[in-house]
Amino acid sequence: MSDTPQPAEGQCAFVVSRKNRFCRFRPNQGKKYCAEHAFLMGVELDRKRIVCPLNPKHTCYEDKLDKHLKKCNSNKKNIVREDFYEEGVNTGSDGGDVHNIQTAVKATSTDRLKQMIENVNRLYKEHIGKLEEDIRSHECLHEEMDNPYFGSQAIRHRRQQASLIGQLDGLGLLEPGHCYVEMGAGKGQLSHWVREAVSGHDDAAFLLVDRSSIRHKVDGHHKEEGKVKFERVKIDIEHLNLGKVPMVANGDKPLVAIGKHLCGAATDLTLRCLMKTAGSQSSEPTTAEPSAKRLKIDDSLSCSRLSQNTCSAVDETEGKKKDSECDDVAIENRQNLKCGKSLNDGQNISVIKSEEPTESEEPTESEGCRNDGNSSVSNAAGSCHEGKTQLAGMLIALCCHHQCSWKAYVGKDFMRQCGITASDFNLLTRLTSWAVCGWLDKDGSFGKMQKAVEDKKSVASSTAEETPATDDVSAKVEENEHNSEDLVSDSNQTGGLQLSEKQKETVGWKCKRLIDYGRARYLQGCGLDSRLKIYIDNQQTPENVVLIATPLGKS
Repeated sequence: MSDTPQPAEGQCAFVVSRKNRFCRFRPNQGKKYCAEHAFLMGVELDRKRIVCPLNPKHTCYEDKLDKHLKKCNSNKKNIVREDFYEEGVNTGSDGGDVHNIQTAVKATSTDRLKQMIENVNRLYKEHIGKLEEDIRSHECLHEEMDNPYFGSQAIRHRRQQASLIGQLDGLGLLEPGHCYVEMGAGKGQLSHWVREAVSGHDDAAFLLVDRSSIRHKVDGHHKEEGKVKFERVKIDIEHLNLGKVPMVANGDKPLVAIGKHLCGAATDLTLRCLMKTAGSQSSEPTTAEPSAKRLKIDDSLSCSRLSQNTCSAVDETEGKKKDSECDDVAIENRQNLKCGKSLNDGQNISVIKSEEPTESEEPTESEGCRNDGNSSVSNAAGSCHEGKTQLAGMLIALCCHHQCSWKAYVGKDFMRQCGITASDFNLLTRLTSWAVCGWLDKDGSFGKMQKAVEDKKSVASSTAEETPATDDVSAKVEENEHNSEDLVSDSNQTGGLQLSEKQKETVGWKCKRLIDYGRARYLQGCGLDSRLKIYIDNQQTPENVVLIATPLGKS
């Protein structure tokens, strides 16, 4: 027998040299290559295939060209025709504080890193302290989680979904009469399981928003079922006027915004979209902000417990560039910088050591939305464009903080209060990559994290999109769809500081939470009750914090 590798039965024989394997597309019956690679190899097909006029990197059947152009990811014009497309409506503004240069951690001076870390620890202790851990589940996913044929990736993915749905249930957001809007929906799996959770009634509607054309969408099943309305909108959230989407504009169901794959700035675009264009509030918050408010906390959860959780997650978290739990690390002799002073103005930086937070700090006055010169908050469940649709709540799993941008970020007012400039924020986002230090393999290499990067690049840059063979593979691909190209380089750098992996991991966690806290403050300023929670054990995913917001008095 020949030692030359052969493709599996029903597999394309084209060798993808970049991946050193065969293409995983299925060829037509009796053919050696899939349609894409048959065209590339000059093999004659029964139907004529041509290069896509929008993107020469792929092909399509000539007799299906019109259909292809409507859904091609390179077609930027098809969404402009929709009434709900408004160029840059949710983009945000840099406020004149421009800083577009991405500076790597390794290129940052040691003194500046020390200053930043000292102030990150101070701000974290002043404003956040400890997060409430609220791990839930829901019966709609119990059978799935007990399936012995699913691998660990698929099971972890379902446990996250079950906890998120459990959070919705605890907030009363699974009751009849809601319209669920999944932002950055991807395949729509979260909406699918929400539908399963509310299968006892048909008084619900689902709107899925994503900027790409996705294969293997699960919402197609529900459209065929026809019991509840399922609609999908292909648009970048940056340009989405949610209040003009027909389902929202013509509907009377309160909106429940959900999201599990809103990487980096996409979370900020979503928050601005909900506050500005869905008509959920009378206005966005002004720049004036009263004193800071601590998020709701659970005093029974100590930072030492979080530290233990982090250590236990090192060997069990795979395939994703995620963050881990926090251990409160501070710098001795911290500076007492006043609000409005840059984080880079500090002096007399001391060495880093562990320090437990005090238990005597009391929450301070809540931040409110100041409209027309007074301090009253706007209507928490405010009306939409025609006074019909209200925002019943939102639940967004947070991730990929290294992809955040100052222009899109909604918490700039809070950051400025704390003396954080656009340049500081850029460094803050880079330091969030340190939260993946717990991904080290036993041999000390970044094998798992590098694999996540390679998997992401494989999915994103493949000439032809590949079909996962199993549920486990599908879950793995979906978990790696977060942007992760910058994580390996910055996670390995300390800018000359002698920090342990645990200390870097802790600093990265705190940087993430400060970014999230600024988002929570923004929502508080819009008249919502917002809070951060640990919604899943970090052994399932290190990116285990969720942002929850509901009208005041609802929770």
